[in-house]
Amino acid sequence: MSDGTLSSTGRLCDRGGGTSSRPRATRSLVLWSGGLDSTYTLLRLLEHTHDEVFSHHVLVLRDGDAATMRAAACQEQAIGSLRGRLVARARNFTHSCSRIDLSGVPGACVDAALLAFMAGQAARACGFTLFDRILVGVNADEDPGWDPDSAACALRRSRLARALRAAWGCDEVPQIYLWEPRPDKACMASFLGRALVPATVSCLRPVALERGSMHACGTCRKCLARALWDPRPVTPPRHGGEAARTRPPSRHRARSPSRMPAPAGEAAASDPPAP
Repeated sequence: MSDGTLSSTGRLCDRGGGTSSRPRATRSLVLWSGGLDSTYTLLRLLEHTHDEVFSHHVLVLRDGDAATMRAAACQEQAIGSLRGRLVARARNFTHSCSRIDLSGVPGACVDAALLAFMAGQAARACGFTLFDRILVGVNADEDPGWDPDSAACALRRSRLARALRAAWGCDEVPQIYLWEPRPDKACMASFLGRALVPATVSCLRPVALERGSMHACGTCRKCLARALWDPRPVTPPRHGGEAARTRPPSRHRARSPSRMPAPAGEAAASDPPAP
């Protein structure tokens, strides 16, 4: 597994010290949902690398499923609010969006393999090569027992590799990276700051308010998990749709954000050939 350190000259360095020279800056694609994890990953790339940064949002639609449609609208609303703020704080980046309509596929769900396929399609459309990379936001809170050397993670990497290769149409594809060590939610929130955290969204069942805007429900598992680290957790909307907020004492101490991205595993994608 590569350490994933990125030199200032835009070369991806492996553990053995070898490098893959490139005629241009490394291109990095982030699957951006408007949530805390992916927004943190995107902003760290913008502020701490010289990469040419791309973001891609996979919009999931399902006719007749009001919760799914509201969640899609809520994510679009969050990304629309965050995009200008990230550019103002860091620098410009390229954003794109694709749609998946699951209306005719009863019981179908969006899993990591499908997202990897969509990321591969987006990266290919943006002119990526096998020397570029795809990043996913993964935190340490939701899966504290995560072990990259376990059989379960090996199977997950294999599924992601197959999905990427199917999207690319060949065996040589960009690697998938994640932050290692993985930051926790409190660390991510501290890095984004109070100006950006309230604009992120993680609700599974957002509530439609007046003028078509969306608001977190405050009761789904994502909202309940958010209450553990958000300094201003949202309570369920009431009194005509307005949401009440409370400010409980913080349960976490902010820590320094992780510095470098590490690949999700060598099985997640083919390693670049030797120059």
